[in-house]
Amino acid sequence: MFQFLCLLVLWVFVLLEFFYGCPFL
Repeated sequence: MFQFLCLLVLWVFVLLEFFYGCPFL
């Protein structure tokens, strides 16, 4: 369960980085 939570947090961080890096957003 803890590993899944860590993976979820990592995914959220990656998605935020991707969206903030998009010029068309």
